[in-house]
Amino acid sequence: EQRKEGPGRLRTRICDYRGEGGPEGKETKPAFDRMKVRVKGHIVTLQVPGAEDVGARTRVDPLASVGTYVGANDWNGVLSDPDVLVVDCRNRYEVGLGTFEGAVDPGTENFNDFPVWLLRAVRERMDLEDGGCGGDDGGEAGGSKGAEGRSGERTPKKPTKIAMFCTGGVRCEKSTSFAIMSGILPPDRVYHLDGGILGYLEAVPAED
Repeated sequence: EQRKEGPGRLRTRICDYRGEGGPEGKETKPAFDRMKVRVKGHIVTLQVPGAEDVGARTRVDPLASVGTYVGANDWNGVLSDPDVLVVDCRNRYEVGLGTFEGAVDPGTENFNDFPVWLLRAVRERMDLEDGGCGGDDGGEAGGSKGAEGRSGERTPKKPTKIAMFCTGGVRCEKSTSFAIMSGILPPDRVYHLDGGILGYLEAVPAED
């Protein structure tokens, strides 16, 4: 019978398996005609092509070092914090389907393009001196209050922290690990959304 179902109906069944199978997400009916399981070394691979061109080390190991996990219920506070640069780790197509307001779109086609973009973006968009590496100015974690331009007006302060997110939380774990292990940001300035967008949508009401 499953072979007669159109792709739209099958997609609905796959996406709705949690509601049909209970809180544990256990489906009582097979969603696929057959399933193959292959053993992979990584769920998502992350290579760093051209890393030497931007002075990066290429090791990425979330088990050794990873950003601070931010729960879904606390994520809105991160989004509204002007001292945090929020970055979407997904590719151009995925971002086009929807993202958090104010999040930076790397415009990448492949996750392997993300590391080099991140290094350059951090150096261009963030304040790496004030608070980024444990400055000794005695100020709060919020960092500087901006600088006066030639006209006397204060220029917007660059963020000193970064928060990343992806679909389910795997890619942002690797991206925060890379941000830390590349040496460009200290661990206490790197955050990511625990459970990704899917976890956020499941935990946070739509009106929020």
